[in-house]
Amino acid sequence: VDNSTSMDQEADKVAEEIIRWSQKLSETMDVQFGCVGINHYSVNGALNITDVNTLSEYLNSNDYGYGTYRTRHFGENMVTPPSDYETLKEKAREYNNAGGECGGIMLHFADENFSFRDGSNRFYVYFTDEGNQPGDDARWSVLSVKPESEYYNWSSSKGVIYTVFSEKNANPEDWTDWLYYENPYLFSEYTGGATLSTSRDFAISLDDLPVTGAITQSFIFTFNITEDLKAGGEYDIVITIYYPDGSVVSQQKYENVKFVG
Repeated sequence: VDNSTSMDQEADKVAEEIIRWSQKLSETMDVQFGCVGINHYSVNGALNITDVNTLSEYLNSNDYGYGTYRTRHFGENMVTPPSDYETLKEKAREYNNAGGECGGIMLHFADENFSFRDGSNRFYVYFTDEGNQPGDDARWSVLSVKPESEYYNWSSSKGVIYTVFSEKNANPEDWTDWLYYENPYLFSEYTGGATLSTSRDFAISLDDLPVTGAITQSFIFTFNITEDLKAGGEYDIVITIYYPDGSVVSQQKYENVKFVG
């Protein structure tokens, strides 16, 4: 979540919608949640992977439960502070060289420091009203999730990114100043996600994100584990869905999937 001052108007509604949406997802699936915030240049808030009730408490916690302050902390003032809040706060000091509001630095902070469950299906939702500003650091650029880029340091198993942009008068498609001011929609385009555009009143529902259907209508795949598949190994998996006549409905390839046994 971009928690810079320009997000003041929509910050409360963003938090309310996150809570409502996460509660809905939790009704049908075993979903867990984390949160990262950035103002300018550095990660200034985070909550590690947890349950929906803890996420709600984090966004409404004492002294921080309003406006952009909702994500400007590490849970230290919660009734029961997270056991790892000091560790995450210390880790965040290493993510302090963005050039402004930067989804890339938050994305990689979560990937590198959060306690994702083994084999979990990851989804990111990036809330902002600005271009991505990596400050000439390719690690935080939209190009870091573009497979064809020399700066690519992502993979399909690390997750799909959805972008929620709340500035109707802007034209993100025109932002192509690579490594300085980039189109945030490209995080979604390069990872197979989708985007939502809204105004400062944030009159939208996160239910409109395809990830809602992906979670609430998920299927469990059972694999035939053969002797050549070893725990700890990484494999490329291709999932193909067919029509009854044998023609292909869709096909998705997942690279470097770790078999945890």
